[in-house]
Amino acid sequence: MKQEEPSLEGYFKWLHDELKKSNIPSEVFVVFQLQKLGCPIGTETYNKCQEVIKKYPEHFPWEAKYNSIPQEVHDAYSKELMDEFKSKFDSIPKGDGLMKSLVSEGASKPRLKNFGEALRDMDNMFKEQHRQAEERLKKSKQLWDKHYKKYNLKYRP
Repeated sequence: MKQEEPSLEGYFKWLHDELKKSNIPSEVFVVFQLQKLGCPIGTETYNKCQEVIKKYPEHFPWEAKYNSIPQEVHDAYSKELMDEFKSKFDSIPKGDGLMKSLVSEGASKPRLKNFGEALRDMDNMFKEQHRQAEERLKKSKQLWDKHYKKYNLKYRP
């Protein structure tokens, strides 16, 4: 016996029924989904999400707690975060740009001795990227804790 493919219409009917049973407003569910997916959203959608979060704080305890923290704390965290971000760009030497540099200096072409060496180099590169990502995450958490730990607000990367 062939099983039928679930239809989108059927999914939305099921979802509607589930939301009715659980008393979760559909707009809260949409915000949950956007948060869970972590997909990029525009300013208009972000603002709508913030309205829903403020309208239903009982469904968003982390956000409600975050919003109850004094604005000075958020400002200090943002300033320190941006100062660190800007310092990374300040350390880049000023020049004529990548394309002009490549043309004037000539792009060096990497020479492969063998396939095994290339794989080893790639492995080392990926390990270094992973190490750097862990280091950035650790620094980011330390900065978060510096400003928000006293409020018992858990870090969410």
